[in-house]
Order: sequence, then structure tokens, then C-alpha cells
Amino acid sequence: MKASDRRDAMRRMGVCALAPVFAIGLPRVALAAEERKQAPAGDFRLTRRVERSLADGKLLTVARSWSCRFAENGRGLRVDAFAQTCEVDAPPALGAIAAMEAERKEDGPFPALLGPDGRIIGGQSLAVGASAEAVDAALASLVGRGVAQRDRDEARRFMAKLQGAAGAAMSAIPTDLFFPMAESREFSRTVPLADGTTGEVTVRLTATASAIDGLLERIERDVETRIGAEMRVSREHWTLTQI
Repeated sequence: MKASDRRDAMRRMGVCALAPVFAIGLPRVALAAEERKQAPAGDFRLTRRVERSLADGKLLTVARSWSCRFAENGRGLRVDAFAQTCEVDAPPALGAIAAMEAERKEDGPFPALLGPDGRIIGGQSLAVGASAEAVDAALASLVGRGVAQRDRDEARRFMAKLQGAAGAAMSAIPTDLFFPMAESREFSRTVPLADGTTGEVTVRLTATASAIDGLLERIERDVETRIGAEMRVSREHWTLTQI
């Protein structure tokens, strides 16, 4: 087999192995049509906390919160935010970037229009994990080059790209964010690399909701990427609490 054909084959194998991992969304909400969600009274705080491990093993953490309230909207609901805060924990070397992130305003899922089943409809909301292009780009960056011990820099660059693909997979807002089905799942995929070594991607999902009204309590999504001894972790946590 020619080298170019071998590289193409490895790329296809890698994409096929990884795409299902990053296509994993949150558990679907299984609701009958008559189970229309009602607007909970009072004000709530929605918080999204994202942690990413850096190349030196340190963490970059961003916790963004929105104060919000629900209202009836035809047969569905509307959720509006009226305040926003952001806390960033970063190494001193990233102080300037951390300050910019803390000052940045982000709409998040707001304003959110929900259907009768509590799912977000329209707007910017997407099913979680639609990032095949990001995964493809990450794999293509290393195809045919290998991850030999003699080339640790290349391995780290690939790991960074793979971690970036994981971040892209987690960037979309889940349509069932406010009313998720309580469930836990874990998926692992082994990715063959061009030099015969392997990389591993593990995705863990946990969602909990109120037994009374189905409102979000906590969503946790962890993505681990590993090549040999090199490992990176991305964690995303969503919580909704009454103020």
C-alpha cells in the first residue's frame, strides 16, 4: 500500500472511531405530548462551569452564571436572563486573558423559548456534539506523522488539537438543558494512530433533574483525551438553583 493510501486509511479509521464520541448528546427527554411543562415561580441562577487542563498540567476554569426567570409563552415557556456574572481561575501567565474573559458578556441560552416538552426551540441552541469538522481537523493534523517518543512536541500538538475538538463538541447548548432526563452514560473509543500507537477518548455524561417538576439540577460532562502518558481533561457542569 502506498504511503498516501495508508495515510488516507488511517484518517478514515480515526474519524470513524472518534465521530460517535463527539456526537454524544445529553439524554433525550422522553415526554408524552400531554405532559406540558409549567413555568416554575421565582428567580433562578443557571451556572455553567468549564474546566480545561493545560499543557503544563494546570487548569483554566471559567464559571459563568445567569440570573433568570421562567414565564408562560403560548403552549410553551420563555426563559429570560436579567443579570450575569463570571469568575475565572487561571495561571498568572494567563492573567490578561482571564481578565478579558471575566469582562466578556455572553448570552448563553438566553432568551430561551421552550416547547411544551421543555426543549429549547429555535435560536442558537443545537444538539450537543455536532463537531465532526473539528474532530476531522484534529485527526488530519497528525495523520501519517505518528506519535513516536522521539517527537513529543508533535504528540502534544495533536493532544491540544484533540482537546480543542472536545471543547468544540461541548460548546453547543443542549436543547434539553432546562428539563433533562436523569441518566448516566460513559463511552470510550480507541483511536489508531499512523505509527501503530493509539489514543483514547472517554466521554462521561451525568444528568440529574428534580423529581417534582423535572427541572435541571445538575449536568456533568467530562471528556478525557490520552496519548501514551499524555492526558488532557475537559469538564463542563451546568446547575440550576432557585435564588
